[in-house]
Amino acid sequence: MSLFKNKWFSKLTGKDKQEQAEREQAEKDTAELAEREQAEKDAAELAAKEQAEKDAAELAAKEQAEKDAVELAAKEQAEKDAAELAAKEQAEKDAAELAAKEQAEKDAAEL
Repeated sequence: MSLFKNKWFSKLTGKDKQEQAEREQAEKDTAELAEREQAEKDAAELAAKEQAEKDAAELAAKEQAEKDAVELAAKEQAEKDAAELAAKEQAEKDAAELAAKEQAEKDAAEL
C-alpha cells in the first residue's frame, strides 16, 4: 500500500509541478505579450508625436514663406510707387523749368 501511495503521490506531485510550470509559462507568455503590445503602443505614440511635430514644422515653414512673399511683394510695390513718384516729380520739375525758360525767352523778346 505504501508503494501505491508513493507512486500516486509522485504522479500527483509531478502533475502539479507540470501544471504549475504551464501556469508560469502562460503567465510569462502573457507578460511578454503585454510588454510587446506596450512597446508597439509606445512606438506608435512616438511616431504620431514625431509626425505631428513634422507637420507643425512644415506648416510653420509654409506660413513663414508666405509671410516673406507678402513682405517682398510689399517692398517691391513700395519701390515701384517711389520710382513712379520720383518720375512724376521730375516731370513736374522739367515742365516748370521749361515754362520758366519759355517765360524768360518771352520776356527777353519783349525787351
